[in-house]
Amino acid sequence: MEQLKVLREMAANGAACLVWMDGCWQPGVVVRENEDGTFTVQLDEHKTLLPYTYGVAPSEVSVNDKALWPEVFAMLTEDRGGMSINDFGRAMVWSGYKVTEEKNREVWLALCGDLFDIHDVDALLTEEQSYELVRSTASCAKQIGQAGAPRTKYRSAYVNEVRMGGREPKEISRAVTLQDALEALGVDGNEPDPSAVAKLDAFEVASGVRVPPVLRKLLSSTGFAKAVHDVHPNNPDVVFPTDEECDVEESPPVEGNPQVAMTILYRSHTGDAWNAVFSEGDEDAQVYYGSDPDEWVPVSPSSAHFFWDIAQTGLAWWQAPTISDRKETERTDIGLKLVRR
Repeated sequence: MEQLKVLREMAANGAACLVWMDGCWQPGVVVRENEDGTFTVQLDEHKTLLPYTYGVAPSEVSVNDKALWPEVFAMLTEDRGGMSINDFGRAMVWSGYKVTEEKNREVWLALCGDLFDIHDVDALLTEEQSYELVRSTASCAKQIGQAGAPRTKYRSAYVNEVRMGGREPKEISRAVTLQDALEALGVDGNEPDPSAVAKLDAFEVASGVRVPPVLRKLLSSTGFAKAVHDVHPNNPDVVFPTDEECDVEESPPVEGNPQVAMTILYRSHTGDAWNAVFSEGDEDAQVYYGSDPDEWVPVSPSSAHFFWDIAQTGLAWWQAPTISDRKETERTDIGLKLVRR
């Protein structure tokens, strides 16, 4: 909670921070706190023409990271007064790296030599030196301080610098509901689309598995597919089991041994795909990202959470001062919703 408070203050002041992006902690600046609790950031070095990255979750930002280091340093060194090569190896493991004794020695000697002109495997680094060493590996105090615990369960997927899924439920003040998702998209869930209903019915007959009622309600609502396409700047396409872009997998190789998976969101330009995973009797589906089932990663605990999150990131993008034709929105207790006309 303290980190989130400081992060919000930083958003107002444009202060520096570290951002988890492309598998490492990169320096950047938080430029806006979005209504759903995520952030718009500007990386010191961006790899695209777009200046900002949108929808960055709190778990992906470390504020005042260096101030966290003394406590982490003490935990690593057990108050021995200096970081040893073994302490460094443990820090790398806690950072998520796979480190052998030989590799740890190689990296220690190379980095300590370059940074401090130290070429001794028995050397002890000061608190200041050890933080500099850790940052040179693209890790940070926040990551190491979690002592090897997974940074998040749900993996962020960024396309064109805009996040498309991967938000931790614990970062939101309450559970996201079906109604939240519909309202965020400006969709009336009481108006079924006959064509969408027919496609879902055909899938259920062919697979023998009923589509979870929450996911079915979303997909079958009139205007839902267009709303998802229009709300997010990457303009993803909602797909149905009978569509060419939809891959249907029986017993996909993911946690929980679900019965079936089907593509529900797709970007034709890049081939990015998001897949609903479920079994008979589930109230809602989990959502995984990826094209190859063996490489899928979880991005959301439910389809309601996923499509609400897609809408939130898109609506935050539409609030940017550089956008002239902003979408009309209203605040909710957990984010934004489109104003329906």
